[in-house]
Amino acid sequence: MQQTAPKLTAGASEEGVAGASGATGGIDPWDAAPAAFFNAFRQQLPFDAAAIGIFHARKPDPDEYLAADGFNGATLGRWCSEGFDSEFFRQARRKGLAVARGDQTDDPDLTGYEQVLAAALSESAVESRSWWMVLSLRGREYTTLEQQVAGLLLRQCQVSFDEARDPVAGRLILGHDDRIIHANPWLRLEMLHHPQMFVDLLRLFHPVIDQRYPELKDLETRDMAIDLAGRPFWLVFHRANPTGLPDGRSWSLELHPLEKGELPTVGEVVDERISRSLAFIHENYSRSPSLAETAEAAHVSPFHFHRLFTQAVGVSPKQYVQRKQLQVARFLLRSTRLPVGDIASQAGFSSHGHFTSTFHRTVGKSPRDYRESR
Repeated sequence: MQQTAPKLTAGASEEGVAGASGATGGIDPWDAAPAAFFNAFRQQLPFDAAAIGIFHARKPDPDEYLAADGFNGATLGRWCSEGFDSEFFRQARRKGLAVARGDQTDDPDLTGYEQVLAAALSESAVESRSWWMVLSLRGREYTTLEQQVAGLLLRQCQVSFDEARDPVAGRLILGHDDRIIHANPWLRLEMLHHPQMFVDLLRLFHPVIDQRYPELKDLETRDMAIDLAGRPFWLVFHRANPTGLPDGRSWSLELHPLEKGELPTVGEVVDERISRSLAFIHENYSRSPSLAETAEAAHVSPFHFHRLFTQAVGVSPKQYVQRKQLQVARFLLRSTRLPVGDIASQAGFSSHGHFTSTFHRTVGKSPRDYRESR
């Protein structure tokens, strides 16, 4: 059996940053593709149906599922509406692990399985939240070793979920009603010290998305730079709904503090043409879009667009593209060991030399020195 556990976290890898949508150069808060996660999971533990989530003990909701495969939305929703209150689930809550034949669980949706396994792991006693994993198997029972592996895999998911590749970054899951389902320890501390962060996030996040990405689909990764509690942050996010239920949609966000002068922060804007152009740049920075291309995306002439954009954002379109490219490069230098030449290419620079000279002139250090200083 392989020793590398599957992770719900992904982000930029050593080999590259091919993300779920490619829209932000593949920089993803965590793996937005359930198939990739479950393919890795099957290398460790067989299953025919699986579900994993972080549930509130007193009132579990469908948007607290992180991923599901094989169980239909009606089954997943029913478990939440019943509060995971069958004897089978109560045993998992008490002991951390429960295993039973499908026809012994008293659950009509589990009777067709040879064996069902449920694991539970406390996340927060204060908030009454626990990690849950439910696996079912046809044709045979889980071995004793596989039962032990299941508990370890759930703990591995819990640990890896909080590990952002950027050394200083927050991870947050928002429910369909904007309540906090989960925040990693770094972000919890930040929000305790700066409670205005969450207030500003809720005030800006959805309006900016509605302006820039009105046709956003589930599992498409997008990003923005906004001010939270007076500090600049780069937000990378996607929306998901593993259950397909109306109240099963959640948002996964990663919050990265921006360094001074790194990328202009722009919230809601009066002129939606500027909003469209910002979305266009963030989706296409890796190919260095020209002024004419960006103006065309905003449906305005290049001359007029240059003036409008500079007034609204504070820098010219060309400067914004370059600062976006450098921001991505800084992130990759901090969070990966990719060669500098590969980072230059992925960030949208025409050559290693052009990237190095631009980076040094703007940041004050060479890319290599910047990486070593982090």
